[in-house]
Amino acid sequence: MKRKLQILTFLFLILFPCFLYSQEKLASYAETFEEEFFQAVDFSVQIRKILAEKNLSEYDPDFVSAIVFPELMRYSQFSDAIEKNIDRMLHLFSNEINSCSIGPMQMKPVFAVALERDLRADSELAAKFPMIDFNGEGESVSQRMKRIERLRKIDTQIYYLLAFIEICVKRYGLEDSPVEYKIRIVSTAYNSGAGLGIKTLEEKSRRRSFPQGSRSGLSKWIYWELGFDFYTLSKTSRLIKPEFLIAH
Repeated sequence: MKRKLQILTFLFLILFPCFLYSQEKLASYAETFEEEFFQAVDFSVQIRKILAEKNLSEYDPDFVSAIVFPELMRYSQFSDAIEKNIDRMLHLFSNEINSCSIGPMQMKPVFAVALERDLRADSELAAKFPMIDFNGEGESVSQRMKRIERLRKIDTQIYYLLAFIEICVKRYGLEDSPVEYKIRIVSTAYNSGAGLGIKTLEEKSRRRSFPQGSRSGLSKWIYWELGFDFYTLSKTSRLIKPEFLIAH
């Protein structure tokens, strides 16, 4: 608990200048939803460890976690257990059904199908991610059920996420963009859909849509800003590095 208080205090101090203009960023979310925030930080530690274990040093773990940080906060193991059975039933009929979200990164089967098809269309990326180049196949019940099981593993979700990041960087020409803009576009695309145009994503990136959607008065936060705040804090403070999280 003491560690949590230290981190929350640091969050406020680091983000205080932002509070002069808006109180709707990560510090206020962490203060309101403390357990959800620390759950997401724990998942970010897992992501860091898995990237290291798989020798994926070319990817910045803070950037990778930033893209999905809002999803890591709103993930519920209880809801996930219920949705697992719903997913099985819906995906049983078609791989196009927009069924429930799966796992800590809240990936939908239709998201995986689209990503697999994007990989199939890009030989360079397909070669880079052979472990998930399943060609968007889902004609049989067996194929669709195997996709559900793949998505329930955080290791596989990380590969899907890395491929998604690579696809977005190429699709939107973000190779030389500032990291803030990259997170803005890629994270918004993750939340809204990678098939959208860059102007549409920029427009959506200005909406307060988290956590209940842009039409809800409960949505006081901009999706990608929460991830970018996490990224900034990760780069400026050792307080939220893995070695300091073990005892929180």
